[in-house]
Amino acid sequence: MEWFRTAKTVIPENSSVSSDVGGSFGSVGFLNFYVDNGHCWGVELTREGEKLKEHAKRFESDGIYAEIPRKQWVILDFWRNTKQVIMPKKNFWYVLYSDDYKTVIIKRKDCDDIKLNL
Repeated sequence: MEWFRTAKTVIPENSSVSSDVGGSFGSVGFLNFYVDNGHCWGVELTREGEKLKEHAKRFESDGIYAEIPRKQWVILDFWRNTKQVIMPKKNFWYVLYSDDYKTVIIKRKDCDDIKLNL
């Protein structure tokens, strides 16, 4: 729920975030979060690398999210800061958080790391 509240503060103006969408688009799957109003962004959350392949398959053309209109999608994978991301993959953002939850480092394919102090 914290991600949902935070996302609402940074999404583009005149957009909204919905959680657990799927049924309203005729999908049997329930996408964690959806940013609408023309953006059509799909967001899935995971932790510690749990079932990453399964989550990625949901976004494929024959996956359970196929009926949900989307222009872009991302899987945010949350890890304690001990994780070494060797080869980041497209559409995966690795969020490495400190033990005290005051700092996160975001790692993405072909991008510089982003460090955020919370």
